[in-house]
Amino acid sequence: MNFKNAVTMRGRVAECWLFTFRVDPANVAHLLPTPLELVEHGGFAFFNVVVSRLTHMRPAPLPAAVGIGYWHVAYRLYARFGEIEGLYFLRSDANSPLMVGAGNMLTDFRFHLATVGATRPDGQSPSELHSFADGARLRIALTGDPPQLSSGSPFETLDQAADFLKYKPAALFSHPGSVDVLRITRDESAWKARLRAFRVEEASFLEPYDAIPEIAYEMEPIDYQWNRAERHRLPR
Repeated sequence: MNFKNAVTMRGRVAECWLFTFRVDPANVAHLLPTPLELVEHGGFAFFNVVVSRLTHMRPAPLPAAVGIGYWHVAYRLYARFGEIEGLYFLRSDANSPLMVGAGNMLTDFRFHLATVGATRPDGQSPSELHSFADGARLRIALTGDPPQLSSGSPFETLDQAADFLKYKPAALFSHPGSVDVLRITRDESAWKARLRAFRVEEASFLEPYDAIPEIAYEMEPIDYQWNRAERHRLPR
């Protein structure tokens, strides 16, 4: 019996950047277990890489004061299960041993211990985000340039890309005979993000798939609730 993804968690996303990459579906289709399918547009599938600093993370019944804080990096594919769109987690990196241990015991987020953080020349605004772990090194520079579509983008405008690639508030996990849909509860009126220009200095986890940077968002702080998963049994 699978008991993972059964605990509702609450926390605050204090800082968050979402980076999207387009990729040839043929390069990543094998990463998705049946019955999940890739979400595609213009002949491309898409990675979503999040770099975030979380605070007050704890099981839902507990007060915020007992929650923990940590940095979290996750590599996900835009995917669907039937009519439900979400993100399929390939790997998570975190700088908290407690979160790595508990997360792997209780969830399917695939945690690894890493050195994660931000370089802040002025003490406030990050100029670079980084995550260093066995099997996944990431360095992304945040620039002050105006955001723009990358060369060869399948989208016609930034607005079209931003609308299609907006963060999907659900995680998808596949198990033998079932699929878990872990939905996120947030105040949609408080979900605010702006497009950011960025430059990938290193992304070793994505290199085998020839992923091409698309667009990035920077989110404002927001409270999140990661609900216990809905388990969908598959027909035999």
